[in-house]
Amino acid sequence: DDPRPRKRVRVLALRDVLKAARDAFPSLDLDASGIFLLKLDIEGLEPAVLRTIPHLGVPVKFVTFEYADNVWQERLGGIVKELFSAGYFCFIITAERLFPISGPFWDPAYEIPMWSNVVCGEEADVDLQSLVQLHSGAVGLWPFMPRTYLAGYAGDDQVPRPLHKAQELCTDLG
Repeated sequence: DDPRPRKRVRVLALRDVLKAARDAFPSLDLDASGIFLLKLDIEGLEPAVLRTIPHLGVPVKFVTFEYADNVWQERLGGIVKELFSAGYFCFIITAERLFPISGPFWDPAYEIPMWSNVVCGEEADVDLQSLVQLHSGAVGLWPFMPRTYLAGYAGDDQVPRPLHKAQELCTDLG
């Protein structure tokens, strides 16, 4: 029902994009350096591309994508579960914080917003924890902000923890 004129676009698989990058920049060693940030906003095709990440043969440090309930042909929960199984931990991005949605943090309520942005990183990567802290202003020149993490659960506990330890703590708290 969109009255705007339609335009044909060329669709490329992520593997083809990587091949084009290697051809254009022969000195670029993607196998060693990997992809630092893969940003996807491809109007509902995100699930298909996200499923290829574990099989690329090139490490992807962070991936961010748009979830749009009215455009995607499937639910967000399945993709988050697949990424978690592949070693990625995901967060919904808001202006104030990153809300964890992987593993024990998943709730079907995260599929209710019609539109949201998600960021995922390799769970074992210490830079993922830094990303979460940087987003909340808890690293760098700023002091560790009180009650930044696990609000309502951790009380005044301000002990920094790796993501998997915080995850265990939340699971233990029910």
